[in-house]
Amino acid sequence: MVDQKIVLALKFLLLVLFFESTFEQQQQERLSSPIERAALLELRSSLGLRSKDWPMKADNCSVWNGIKCENGSVSEINISGFRRTRLGSQNPQFRVDSLVNLTRLKSFNASGFYLPGSIPDWFGQRLVSLQVLDLSSCLISNAIPGSLGNLTSLTGLYLYHNNFTGMIPSNLGLLAGLSVLDLSANMFTGSIPVSFGSLQNLTRLDISMNLLSGPIPLAIGMLSKLQYLNLSRNDLSSSIPPQLGDLSNLADFDCLNSCVGIKGLMGQGVKPTVISWSISNAIPGSLGNLTSLTGLYLYHNNFTGMIPSNLGLLAGLSVLDLSANMFTGSIPVSFGSLQNLTRLDISMNLLSGPIPLAIGMLSKLQYLNLSRNDLSSSIPPQLGDLSNLADFDCLNSCGGIMGLMGQGVKPTVISRSIRWSTTPVIMKSRKPLSNT
Repeated sequence: MVDQKIVLALKFLLLVLFFESTFEQQQQERLSSPIERAALLELRSSLGLRSKDWPMKADNCSVWNGIKCENGSVSEINISGFRRTRLGSQNPQFRVDSLVNLTRLKSFNASGFYLPGSIPDWFGQRLVSLQVLDLSSCLISNAIPGSLGNLTSLTGLYLYHNNFTGMIPSNLGLLAGLSVLDLSANMFTGSIPVSFGSLQNLTRLDISMNLLSGPIPLAIGMLSKLQYLNLSRNDLSSSIPPQLGDLSNLADFDCLNSCVGIKGLMGQGVKPTVISWSISNAIPGSLGNLTSLTGLYLYHNNFTGMIPSNLGLLAGLSVLDLSANMFTGSIPVSFGSLQNLTRLDISMNLLSGPIPLAIGMLSKLQYLNLSRNDLSSSIPPQLGDLSNLADFDCLNSCGGIMGLMGQGVKPTVISRSIRWSTTPVIMKSRKPLSNT
């Protein structure tokens, strides 16, 4: 009986504490400044926001969608995904002047909300508390104002998928606290600012899909925290500098249709997990130093020469795609060491010689494409051990199917243009054979 009373007393105490906490939170989150309330109402009108999202008479902090308050002031505004009223949709503009009165605003996210026009110069002069600015996919045009370099509290700047033109302001290099900078899918011209080398806290830099030219600044190699770097689809003129080999935390690098060469990237320290390029000539054997790689995509380029046997050192590799190039020579026997490989595509090359028996040791392999080469031997019986193989393509390439088409072979998809063998070998796969 005493135990029940104690339990009831504890429940009552917890209930009282919960209500006190909720009440204090509501009191704290209520907007205390009439100036800021007026600013939100003006923003609601200038952007043509719907009553569904920002009801006129409701409390701004606790009821309005996308509004967060701290200590009686507006700290975050998120209108991403909002729709305008019918009247507001007739002439949408970048009209956010009332933000100047929200002096403690830390985050403004309007991604996907159309704001045709230019970013006003006062953005970088008045919104000095901003930590995150997301204006991606807003139809913004013209140049980025250099005054954004004054927003030294910024940790994230997202301006991708707009119509920005002109040069990238070198003043952005003053944003020392920046962790993410995404300027991709615009129409920036000129060169990559050398000042970017000062962004020592940067973990993600994306300036892809622009009209940038000139060299890759050597200072990019000083960004020791960088994990993601995308320079693709520009018109950069120089090879990748050796300094990028010092980016020991780089996990994803994309220079597709942009960079001239990759020799500089292959330093002993750089270990990206995913790389995409658009380049020619041979693959350097030093690529085998990138032992953190999980994905290597070099398809549809103009690579020539032999496939480096050093690629067999990439023990963590899950996907290797070298298709649609002009590789010659044989398939490296060292590929048998890629025990984590699930997808191997070396189709559409000029490869010759036998299929290495060691391919049959890739127990995790699910997709294997050897088609459109000039391989000389029958498919070895060892491929019958690939119990996870779901898709195998040897169209116009292999010399025979000994082993693969035995009584037990059950990949779900097979493409072939080869001779039948008279010696079946039982496959261990338990995947059903497709009737298609």
